[in-house]
Amino acid sequence: MLLHGSRPVCESRLILEYLDEAFPACGPRLLAGDPYDRATARFWASYVDDKLFSTWIPVYNGRTRDDRAEAARRVVGVLEEFETAFQECSGGGAFFGGDGVGLVDVVLGGFLGWLRASEAMCGVRVVDPATTPLLAAWAGRFGALDGVREVTPGVERLLEYNRMRRALRGLP
Repeated sequence: MLLHGSRPVCESRLILEYLDEAFPACGPRLLAGDPYDRATARFWASYVDDKLFSTWIPVYNGRTRDDRAEAARRVVGVLEEFETAFQECSGGGAFFGGDGVGLVDVVLGGFLGWLRASEAMCGVRVVDPATTPLLAAWAGRFGALDGVREVTPGVERLLEYNRMRRALRGLP
């Protein structure tokens, strides 16, 4: 939650949009000036939360390794949709937002650590240059950005957290 004055703004993605609109002169914009491009970015940012995250949760929570691997294969299908979205949204730039980082980059980028940990969790590489070359290249560029690299947890740390959570829930 963000408190701006005494007014709360809840949920990470909504906070990003709020900050982008409330403080337009404070750095690069996350949302484009064009209304269609803003709507498209909002759609794909919501798609991360609504489709990708819900598809990925069984990778994290699946009872067996086979359950987790099957879920990861479904995640690959969703990421293939992001491959197409990247091609359309980036306009040939390095990021979903074009030449600069935009809303979709931040929202999807916040999930990159877990996507990378998926391979160790179930044996399926979900961000794979063979199936999603544009997305894999984007992930490398985004993950290497100053400010991103320093705060993205490493795969081993995420795996340790996952093992702890699974043990607390009585999962193998």
